[in-house]
Amino acid sequence: MIRSGHHPRPAVSGGPRSSHMPSCVRVSMDPSASIEASRSRVVTMGVAGAAVEVLGRGWFRIPGAIEPSICRSMQRPAEAPWRELAPQVGQVRMSGWYHQPADSELSADVRQLSKDLTEPLQHEFGDHSAIPEFNEISWQRHVSAERAVDVHRDQTVYIGVIAVLTLVGTAQFRVFDGRAGSVVDSWRTLPGDLVLLRGAGLGHPNARCPWHSVAAPTVGERQTLTLRHSTRGAGWWE
Repeated sequence: MIRSGHHPRPAVSGGPRSSHMPSCVRVSMDPSASIEASRSRVVTMGVAGAAVEVLGRGWFRIPGAIEPSICRSMQRPAEAPWRELAPQVGQVRMSGWYHQPADSELSADVRQLSKDLTEPLQHEFGDHSAIPEFNEISWQRHVSAERAVDVHRDQTVYIGVIAVLTLVGTAQFRVFDGRAGSVVDSWRTLPGDLVLLRGAGLGHPNARCPWHSVAAPTVGERQTLTLRHSTRGAGWWE
């Protein structure tokens, strides 16, 4: 089943290119082919309308963007070399773990996801230079606790689009109009849900990632996969 963005798309003129382009990308993976195409599943992502929403308010939600079976295949096991998140960075408190492997250690599924997401986003925004390829892919893992990550926004080294995919578990995702501001949007994430956030400088030199927070899962564990482009290059994470 193909799903597009959660919010209706407003009519615009003179903005980013958003017509005459696919509303999703579908990549069939034949198990008899090479390892890059070794999954007998289908990746489906609906990004039509993402440019208008991300350039405007700063975020775009795609419920059920990726098949749950593919999400499960991209989970990192408990014995992976997880590193504990710092309990506090500046004013931001957090709990959980993260894992950022070297590019050579990424699975075929994750590499394919990165490619399949980058190309339609570049087409949707109409400016390949504004949406660079992802060069930092990391996992985060959270369990039931007081919080997962407090209100924050990703640093200015992250440009283009920031993509966050829920692999397993559920949690409340909230967007705010400032660090100490009011909640302007809130939803419960589910496995396969994809959230696109505006990176620094996208569409305007002063543009920033929107303020957002993630609550801890109320039951069990939540694991996410985050794809970003860092101007400091791969290997820098915070």
